Amino acid sequence: MIRIAVKTTVFLDRDGTINVNLPFPNVNSPEKMELLFNAAKGIRKLNEIGCRVVVVTNQAGINNLSNDLSWEKFEAVSERLRKLLCDSGDARIDDQFCCPHTLEEKCECRKPGIGLFEAAKRRYDDIDFPQSFIVGDRPDDINAGKKLCMTTILVRTGHGRATEHEPEVEPDYIVDDLYQAALKISTLLGEGKRED
Repeated sequence: MIRIAVKTTVFLDRDGTINVNLPFPNVNSPEKMELLFNAAKGIRKLNEIGCRVVVVTNQAGINNLSNDLSWEKFEAVSERLRKLLCDSGDARIDDQFCCPHTLEEKCECRKPGIGLFEAAKRRYDDIDFPQSFIVGDRPDDINAGKKLCMTTILVRTGHGRATEHEPEVEPDYIVDDLYQAALKISTLLGEGKRED
């Protein structure tokens, strides 16, 4: 059994990493939320090894008048995600941080900005970014993680296969899905790549 004195934080992208990423208007209602294969299994593995699981998600649809996504609907989608994870194997997300801004708004929280991660740090002051992980399918996920010296893991789900071939994106590890990412994190923690 892996023993972690300080809780390791694993940041997860949402659409394309945990659930199926749909074309515009994306996942803007609870009934559109569908887990990717092995996603619940992966999150449950992270729970089992004692990691804090935090979702960091760009959701510009909240600020897009052509998309029927309000904060209330976003919360309903989030609740549906939590229920699906629980029903699919007692998996648990510990917290979630969302950027509602469009690219044109040039905010600091939209990935690859680091505002969502800084918000998480304010809530959990034991977060140590160089001892943390980020798992995602897009360049923005990997590049945000790099800015904070996190270990970055690209999954081949969602946009991951396209991201894998972008020359300017250099994740530390590339795996097939979220479960494989969880196994990689478990192995790295067990090998002492993170503080015990």
